[in-house]
Amino acid sequence: PSHMTISSIKLSINPSIVMSEQQKIDWNNFNFPPYFRIIHFSLDELNDPCKKVARRLYLTFILLIFSLCLNVLSTLLQIIYGENPFRILFSFLNIFLLTPIAMYIFYKGYRVLTVEFNNAKIYYCLQIIIACLWGICSVVDAFSLNGWVKAAYFVSKELYLCFVMSIIAVSYTHLTLPTIYSVQISVVAVSLKKK
Repeated sequence: PSHMTISSIKLSINPSIVMSEQQKIDWNNFNFPPYFRIIHFSLDELNDPCKKVARRLYLTFILLIFSLCLNVLSTLLQIIYGENPFRILFSFLNIFLLTPIAMYIFYKGYRVLTVEFNNAKIYYCLQIIIACLWGICSVVDAFSLNGWVKAAYFVSKELYLCFVMSIIAVSYTHLTLPTIYSVQISVVAVSLKKK
C-alpha cells in the first residue's frame, strides 16, 4: 500500500540496515539536482522502508516545484488578459525563493532518514512552516500567488480561461499539502525508530 503507518514503519526497520545504509552513502558525491549538483541524493543507496519514504520526500519536492511552475503559466495567461505585468516578476521570484527552501527541507528529511536522526524536530518544524505557507498560497491573491480569491475574481470578470488555469494551479497546491503531511509523519517515524 502507498500509505504506511508509523507502527508499520517502526516494526519493519532493522538496525543493521540503518548501519549499512550509513556506511555506503557517499555524501561527497553531489549529484542532485541534475546539472546543478548541489546535494547528494540517491534512492539506490537506501533499503525499504527508508527508500519508500525518501521517494515520497522526492515526490513532495517535485510537486512543490510543479505547482510553482503552474503558477507562472497561470500568471502569464493573466497578463495576456490584462492583469498587471509586474505579477510575472513576483511569480518568478516565488520560484527562485521557494525552490531552494523546498530543496533544503527535502534534503533535511533525506538526511534525517539516513544519518541525522536527532534533527527530526528541525525537519518537522520546517515541514509545518512550508505546509502553512502552501495553505496560505492556495487562498490568497498577493504577489502572484493565484489562490481561491484570485479564481473567484476571474469568475466575476468572466475570464473563464484564467479561472481554469488558476484552479489547476490551486489544485496542485492542495494536492501537495496532504503529501507534505504524510511524508512528514513517515520521516519522523523512521528517524525515531533509528535513535
